[in-house]
Amino acid sequence: MESKSQNEITSVHITVHVAPENAAKYLNIFKDVFAVISAEPELRYMEVYQALDNPGIISWVENWFVLFHS
Repeated sequence: MESKSQNEITSVHITVHVAPENAAKYLNIFKDVFAVISAEPELRYMEVYQALDNPGIISWVENWFVLFHS
């Protein structure tokens, strides 16, 4: 029986809440995490957002290429 593959993009949306006075520190540490995640070959897109009215609300979106085998 022949195996078939199906390509799909999976989108992950994440929001964290940190104390506003710690937002800059969090983002500074997150730069290292961003660099590691961005190096993954399956990652197609990643973007980070910070709320203008509350700097302690930080969100990011990751789009991942997923290959399914049936």
